[in-house]
Amino acid sequence: MIDTTDLESCTGKVMNPAGAVQGTAFFVGADLLLTSMHVVEDFIDDVFYVIMPDKTNVEVIVKDHCPDSDLALLTTKGYLAETFVPLCNEAPVEGTSWASYGHPVTSEGQAVGTKLVGDIFHVITLEHNHDIVLRPHEIVLVKEYKGFSGSGVINAQKQVTSILRYKDNNTLCSVSVKKAEDFLKSNGVHIVEDQFNDFSAYISEVFQAVADPFKSLGIDRELFDAIEEMETQDRERTEEMATQAGFEPYCHIDADKLREALHGRMNFSEAIVTLWKEIKARF
Repeated sequence: MIDTTDLESCTGKVMNPAGAVQGTAFFVGADLLLTSMHVVEDFIDDVFYVIMPDKTNVEVIVKDHCPDSDLALLTTKGYLAETFVPLCNEAPVEGTSWASYGHPVTSEGQAVGTKLVGDIFHVITLEHNHDIVLRPHEIVLVKEYKGFSGSGVINAQKQVTSILRYKDNNTLCSVSVKKAEDFLKSNGVHIVEDQFNDFSAYISEVFQAVADPFKSLGIDRELFDAIEEMETQDRERTEEMATQAGFEPYCHIDADKLREALHGRMNFSEAIVTLWKEIKARF
């Protein structure tokens, strides 16, 4: 199960000017919090508070908002957070596991917060405020869960990849960091690049980790030697060969397949073997 400890430590309750809980927000920088725009739209020009897990009342104002993605950035008035969660522009993939933490309007939600886990049920490709439909596991959604709006949704690497927007029957909807990337970056929010789009970032770790798994999977030595040779040969020559073969360079190969594999469709070693088999067949 995905660990939400880091997310919990920097997530707080958004209080409206009247002192009632309106939703959830979380730190994405020392003085920046992220939430859903509809959480704060009724008092978007006012000063209000976010109550953190240690009971600190953080005074905030809305720095900027984006109607297209239903997101709002809040800036603190003097308070600096010691920890905050990284955002990642990972492309959503159906079936991917996720976890979230927020403050729904329930007795437990208001007292200690509530964790949700599940998987991505559907990715919306049409233009819409949100682009992800989430399927929670082992929980019955009721109207009180409206307080989850603005909660961060994290992947297995504990990176926020989307933000909860609203509840729809038995699913939740969220807007991906990828969809809101321009808005977030224009406000100085750091976003980690989805490294599954560039396999080269994992090359060294892969070759250190998979020697034994290759053998255990019954992969012959010839294939393993070919992989090692391809890793050590000149990058330009490799890309030239790939281009001549009508195949994308190996460091960017079939990112969607790798992403799905690493999100539980098959184990890591099997994923690497499958991809490198395809590479070898192309050259």
